[in-house]
Amino acid sequence: RTTLAAPAFQIDSTLDEDQAALAALYDAVAPSVVNIQVESVASAANLPEIPGFELPEGDMPLQQGEGSGFIYDNEGHIVTNNHVVEGAQKVVVNFNNGMWARAEVVATDPQADLAVIKVTPPDDMTWTALALADDSSIKVGHTVIAIGNPFGLAGTMTTGIVSALGRGFPVGSMGARYTLPDVIQTDA
Repeated sequence: RTTLAAPAFQIDSTLDEDQAALAALYDAVAPSVVNIQVESVASAANLPEIPGFELPEGDMPLQQGEGSGFIYDNEGHIVTNNHVVEGAQKVVVNFNNGMWARAEVVATDPQADLAVIKVTPPDDMTWTALALADDSSIKVGHTVIAIGNPFGLAGTMTTGIVSALGRGFPVGSMGARYTLPDVIQTDA
């Protein structure tokens, strides 16, 4: 006969407490999350080849795209993904409070898919930089929360867990591939 021991941990919260904590976290973090809209000139290199069809000469049509980012510091820097701003001719940041500002791309790392843009915050806006945690305290199984604006849907929040630590993540095109080290894998 086998006896199973009870888990060596105890959950001290209730569903109501967990829901209240998530709602409070959203309220605290949402002002630091932004929507980024971009316009760029379409590139013939990114268009599929169609046999018998030639692209017209001259300017290509404008493409529009968008993504999420977060306020990094009090100097106007916002962190986003490189693929959001890559090739952008115009970048506009929409803040949680309905205000907006034009931005410029100041740094990119295409291999890590990270970019930094900079804005001058609108007058009378409360600017809230996102507080970053010490990554040495993260453990597999910890709850993670993603707040953003995917597909133009403002104010989206989802939860998950840390699935693994120290993962390698292959990035880059065929000729310039390498692996990002120490990636935190999540399922959020």
